[in-house]
Parts: sequence; structure tokens; C-alpha cells
Amino acid sequence: MFDEIFGEVIYDYGYVAKKEITFWGNTQEVEVRIGAEEDEGITQFQRDTFEALMQNWEEMQHKIAEAILQYYNEEAKESYGPDDEDELSKWWRHLMQNEFFEKVGRILEQTRSNAKTAVNLSMVYAYYEIGKNIIEEWENYGIL
Repeated sequence: MFDEIFGEVIYDYGYVAKKEITFWGNTQEVEVRIGAEEDEGITQFQRDTFEALMQNWEEMQHKIAEAILQYYNEEAKESYGPDDEDELSKWWRHLMQNEFFEKVGRILEQTRSNAKTAVNLSMVYAYYEIGKNIIEEWENYGIL
């Protein structure tokens, strides 16, 4: 079956489409899973959700990375390692954004040949909205 937004889709306990998505400069083919009964078809809400995600994908990647790095560099280190600040600074390595992107890119390259990512569209939209609200709250409180 051909869908106007997802392209060629097959039914496998929900609809499945293959799409190319760029993660930090590395294009990956991913499986997009669209939850639906075969006789119901894909809804306009699911199409709109996917389009909204793709339109904001570049910005979302960076906000997600910034939040992960902030957590790693500022909050997680308080939970692990020695209590002494000098000892902690030797023990806990501070990651920079470019370094983080390079590492993520290498991980994606290593797994490219055998990686199949299933994306439940409804959950992706929910995570997008939750993440967006978290970022907005952090911005409101001056955290970002």
C-alpha cells in the first residue's frame, strides 16, 4: 500500500514504512511503525504527527543532546564517584557537545549495517511533546 506521507507501507501488526532519517550528520534507514488495525488504515493525526516530528527533527536532536550533556556534566556526577571535588574532577570526565556528536556518529556508523529501528509513531510524538515541555520548563527556570 502507498501512503501520501509514509510512502510504501506494509502491514505487520501495524503499518511499517522505511524512511531515511539523519542522526547528527549520519543518514540511517529506520523502520517507522504506525500503530493501527489493518482495516482502520493510517489516520491523518498519525501523518501530521510524523510530519511535525520531521520538521522539528534537527532542532530536537540538539535539544536532546544538550539535555543529556547537561545531565551528564552537572547532575549525574553528583550521584557517582568520590565526594572530594579534586578527586571527582579527575575521575569524572566533562564531555563537550562536539565530542558527544562525534561519539554518537561513530556508534551509529558501527551499527548502520545491521541496525533496524522500530519507531512507534504515537510514542515518538508523546516523547517529543514531553521533551518539548521539559525543555520549555528548563528555559523558564533558566536551566537552559
